[in-house]
Amino acid sequence: MARMIPDYIHSDCKSNAERRLFEQFKHEVPENYTVFHSLGLAKHACKLRAEIDFVVANQRGILCIEVKGGRIKQERGVWFFINRYDEVNTKRESPFEQASSAMYALRRGINKKFGWSSPQCNAILGYCVIFPDQPFSMESPEWDLKRLIDENKAKQPLQTLIEEQFDYSAQEIKRVAGKECGEMAPAQFKLLLKYLRPDFEVVPSLSSRISENHDNLLRLTEEQFDVLDQLGANDRIMISGGAGTGKTLLAVEKARREVQNDKRVIYICYNKLLAMHIRQVLKKNHLEGRIEVNTLHGYARKLISKAALDDALPAEGDKMLFTQRYPELFEQAFVEVFDEPPFDVMIIDEGQDLKSVRYIGMLDWLVEGGMQDGRWIWFEDSQQNIFKPNDKSMDDTFFDKYHPAVCRLTQNCRNTKPISVFNSLATGTAKQKCMVNSDLKVSPVFYKSRGHQIKLLENIITKLLGGGVEPAHIILLSHYVVEKSILHGLSRIGGIAIKPYDEEIGHFQKCLRHTTIQKFKGLESRIVIVTDIDNLKSHKMRSLNYVAFSRPTSCLEVLIHEDTREQYGQLAYEYGLGD
Repeated sequence: MARMIPDYIHSDCKSNAERRLFEQFKHEVPENYTVFHSLGLAKHACKLRAEIDFVVANQRGILCIEVKGGRIKQERGVWFFINRYDEVNTKRESPFEQASSAMYALRRGINKKFGWSSPQCNAILGYCVIFPDQPFSMESPEWDLKRLIDENKAKQPLQTLIEEQFDYSAQEIKRVAGKECGEMAPAQFKLLLKYLRPDFEVVPSLSSRISENHDNLLRLTEEQFDVLDQLGANDRIMISGGAGTGKTLLAVEKARREVQNDKRVIYICYNKLLAMHIRQVLKKNHLEGRIEVNTLHGYARKLISKAALDDALPAEGDKMLFTQRYPELFEQAFVEVFDEPPFDVMIIDEGQDLKSVRYIGMLDWLVEGGMQDGRWIWFEDSQQNIFKPNDKSMDDTFFDKYHPAVCRLTQNCRNTKPISVFNSLATGTAKQKCMVNSDLKVSPVFYKSRGHQIKLLENIITKLLGGGVEPAHIILLSHYVVEKSILHGLSRIGGIAIKPYDEEIGHFQKCLRHTTIQKFKGLESRIVIVTDIDNLKSHKMRSLNYVAFSRPTSCLEVLIHEDTREQYGQLAYEYGLGD
């Protein structure tokens, strides 16, 4: 297995061809090779900053590789690169020129660092181009086809192809310069590696690591691309997936695409803060007002008011308001306000919280064709069913009569692997596949009293802020309302103000935000600190903790009461970390 630097693929890499080749190098090339991916050349002769897609190094020397995936053609001096979405990128500089000019820039740097007579400069320095997705045989005096690995050649073992390129580069150096290339000693090779990537052993600041983890998770997975394709091919579809698999991301993207096709779209969810967040996202994308975004009960209240039926609603605290009175008045209000369904497409997020016959009956009115023949997309995660409609008439076959397509998302694209592993361990839920690893581990902190928990919380916040983290990237969560939580009576902690998440805060004001786990369901933050954990065993608390632990994209801090240490130890044992 080759040594990969870095050992992961950065989110900036959009090329599937590069991603596939990265995995091949990692698993098919022996350990005496070091492979750099997207090595920056700050002093390239023609550009302020250039990149070599891959630099393959061993004691024989260096091979610079330019990778071009998709379809490729060359006409009248212009190169056309077409990706799988038929998007075309053009360049006058050929891939062969890109690779060779980057190689010469690298040679100048090695010469300046080590000198012309050094073993590093006497080693092989070559280049090649890889077209992994198509054959290419067009001859020209402007390029050397012996330096090309196309789709036909790529069927051979990668190690064999790379060694052949090293051999050919050595022959060309001897033919052109009359020089026999030598092999570097291990110590000389080590110095070359340090020159190529002098900062690869430097530990970045906490804030930059958190930012990098967050950026890595913004890229759509292949699985999500497949689901987007399914969304375009089916009128009705049910999509299930664990926390962090990208359900809301896909729901918003589907809404955006439908609006661009001049469809009337409604986006329904359960959580008021999630609806508020989606509106903000759409506003940034200049889609404000073009999509109706609301909770089901929020939209019902809006319709009831429009029909002048407010007086028929009971007081806000009435336990029958949401489950009975809203559904009953909704139908009456709808008939008063509309002559026909107002929407062409309905997107339901947090579907697990809306799984009741009464709620489905409300949704049935909203979309052209209803639930039976209309166009709708339903997203759900049964593990986040913390509000529990508890409708016994809704069994697993209830939706079968609507004949929806069914998809499942399995890749966690929100949480890093340490966060996901901790969540599975502490809640007893199934392990998930994660896109990104991280060196930011999750280690619970145990508190003995309220004062002790406040002190531990202050230490965590001081560490984060001292590491350069912005307060806006931190959210404090508790399953208790603030009057019963650790934050009761506190206006500042760790030297910084704390404010409710749903309170309007001026952009100039730096503060920490807090809310309940229940209100924050469906949302995310770079850093989440979960406080007041006093139970890891009950089904209700496991569901709440699952929601809380799955909110961060980069860093999770957890404060657990000492009395639950034994429960935590048992969960760790069941997960497989025990003796």
